[in-house]
Amino acid sequence: MKQVFTFLIVIFITITIKAQEYSFIPKDLKELPLEELMKKGPPENLDLVFYEDGTKTTLKEVMPLIMNGIVLPKMFVDNNNNYKALVIVGGRYSFLPTGLKPISSEELMRRGVPKKIALIFLDDGTEITKKIAKELINNGKAMPQMFVDKNGAFKALVLIKYKDTSDPYKDIKNPTGELAKNFSIETIDGKKYTLNDLKGKKVVLNFWFISCKPCVDEMPSLNKLIEKYKNNKDVIFLAIGLDKKSSIKEFLKITKFNYQIVASGDEISNLYGVEVYPTHFVIGKDSKIEYFAIGSGDRIIRKIEKAINNK
Repeated sequence: MKQVFTFLIVIFITITIKAQEYSFIPKDLKELPLEELMKKGPPENLDLVFYEDGTKTTLKEVMPLIMNGIVLPKMFVDNNNNYKALVIVGGRYSFLPTGLKPISSEELMRRGVPKKIALIFLDDGTEITKKIAKELINNGKAMPQMFVDKNGAFKALVLIKYKDTSDPYKDIKNPTGELAKNFSIETIDGKKYTLNDLKGKKVVLNFWFISCKPCVDEMPSLNKLIEKYKNNKDVIFLAIGLDKKSSIKEFLKITKFNYQIVASGDEISNLYGVEVYPTHFVIGKDSKIEYFAIGSGDRIIRKIEKAINNK
């Protein structure tokens, strides 16, 4: 068994997954390099076995996944290099629809990558386009993991980023300083806007969709930002959603989002060249783009606010 395990692990020696801390792993443990794990072989017993989202599992459940190259192991040891905890990279993601299961890289190679696939994510839940996914894979910056339904049909692709992929979006053009393209929209509440009519105001755009986990996670922070400018009529917050109006209204029954929301915004998303979600723009009073950002986080929120406050 150790020889089989060693053979499979050596395949992944050059695939160094991004460094990550796990809140559910005791802080006094350290990660064992894959080279050492290859030498020591698999553990016989281990109580602390988790997927990356913190879901507890068993060694018996995950060993076949490791053996078949479906997931990658990250072993944690104590100061004496004794095995203490195992984290499984891949195989389970909270942002994927329920009922999907990963397939091995061998099966993916045998079947071939499908020409069309609706759901493509980075392993942090950020949805990307097939174009971006192809570039990351071809440039050796990410490893693909395909998920299928109970009938074996391809349903979702997750890209596991390698350690040196600090900025997977660096090849995306930054439009800051360019004249923003005019658009004509109607919010789900019936308000109509064109960008040309909004000259003299700051326009803050957020591109999102319901099943985008980072998009939803940042909504409380965006709501706080909006609260600061609720009495400022010269700042307009517009959220360009990709979902249809009825779906968004159902979503808003359980999730608060105070941007003025546009449904079925694929046309505007394409107009602005958005390929990754969430994406943010701040358009100045002269209709020029003053700030552009991909992703979410406090740093981005602070920069949006700074751009709003710039005269």
